[in-house]
This record gives sequence, structure tokens and C-alpha cells, in this order.
Amino acid sequence: MKNVSAIFVCTLAFATTWFVACSSNNSNPASNNNSNNNNNGNPAAHSFSPVIGSTAQYDQWTTDSTGKIPNSDQLVHETFVAGGLSYQGMQNVYLLVDSIFHDTTTSMISEVDSFYTIANGGELWQFGAVSKEATILGGSLLNLPQHWDMVANEGNTSGWMVDTASQNIPNFANVFLQLNGKDVGDTNITVGTTTLLSNHSELAGTMLFTAGTQSVNEPLHIEVYTSYANPTATTKYIIAPAYGAGIFLLGSVRALQSWK
Repeated sequence: MKNVSAIFVCTLAFATTWFVACSSNNSNPASNNNSNNNNNGNPAAHSFSPVIGSTAQYDQWTTDSTGKIPNSDQLVHETFVAGGLSYQGMQNVYLLVDSIFHDTTTSMISEVDSFYTIANGGELWQFGAVSKEATILGGSLLNLPQHWDMVANEGNTSGWMVDTASQNIPNFANVFLQLNGKDVGDTNITVGTTTLLSNHSELAGTMLFTAGTQSVNEPLHIEVYTSYANPTATTKYIIAPAYGAGIFLLGSVRALQSWK
């Protein structure tokens, strides 16, 4: 176990993307017709209604076991740039673009990221959400296959499978990830002087690294808060720091600051 941990940490520090990936998950939105149902078969009390052209501004920062890491703040601008798209077998897909700045000013862009989402009544799906978060937590060595992942399902307190994915990293380890979700109820998030009713989803699971007879099981925990309307936007997104068998992965927080 100790050897696997040491190899993993060292490999992440110097990793390049020389991997081979595979997966058997076929998770896709069960329907794509903007119905107002949750996966329990009951009418959703609220629906998500993205608006093309709407923008949101976030503060995001990195966390460790003691909380926020000083001087890790970054400004993020997010825009719903298009809708009604066809993507990865689905229709009525929205395209969002994130401009992530180097710090809390707009003087230097650190990264531009795009992602695709579906708002289907009380459901929110994002393509590659779990794969991207695994890479953020584990580094560029991890490149798990991307699927349609349901990140919110209003009223589904019994839970759902968000994603399963596996990857073989030659000469290192096999990786298996499983993430489950559940709705834990609506909550009010205050942004400035405005209170936004937000869905609260909890996504939890593990990443299992296996090398020969040794294994490391890394816990994953993500909290997703999404306002329903005016705007439909992520109000808070929290990735908890992860600890497992000597491996420590930093977490992050993204919090809504303004929108239009």
C-alpha cells in the first residue's frame, strides 16, 4: 500500500498523457424532451431553465485539510453561448464556456474551458463532468472516459448512479471510479443582496487504484448547488479534499458572485 501511494504521488508530479483508457458505462439521459419529471417518476417541484447569452461570475479557490489555501483565488466568467445543439447522441444541448483568470483580476486568462449540458425539467446532465473532476483531483495522468453524467435530479432523494469508469495506465495501475448522487433538498444561497433558491445535490464515491496485490481507495465527495431560474446557474460547487492511504488530493470551491 505504501509503495503504491509513493509511486502514485511521484508519477502525478511528472505525468504525461501516455495512457490507454476503456469503460463500460452507458449512462445517458433517459429522456431528452424537457419533461418535468425526476427519476423517481414523480413531477419535479422545480425545473432548470438556462438562458442563452446569460453570464455568471465566480470566485474559486483551492482547499486543503485546514480550509482555504491563501492566495489561491481565481476569477471565473461563465457564459451560456449556445443552445439547441446536438452533441454525443443527445439533442437540445447547451454549450457553456468558462474563462478562468490567473487571479481575481481580468488581466490574464489562465485557461478557457467549454462543456456541454442538458436541462431536462428537474434534471441537469453534463458531458464529462466526472472525468474532468477526476483529472483536476488526480492530475493529467488520469484521463477517464467521458459520459453524460447527471449532476442534479430534483426530488430524487433515493439516489442515482452518476458514473462508473475505468482506465488502465500501463506499467502503473488500473483505475476504477464510481460516483453516486442524491438530492438532499433545496436551500437558499445568498449572493450579494439576492437570495437564490438552489437545488442541492451530493455526489459521492471512490477512485480505486490497483497495482498487483496493492490498492489505494481514494474517497470523492462533491456538493453541487444550482439555482432554478433567474439565473439557472451553479451557485456553489465544492470538491472536498481527498485523503486515502497516504495520498492527499486538494479540493476546491466555486461560489457565484454576480450574473446577468
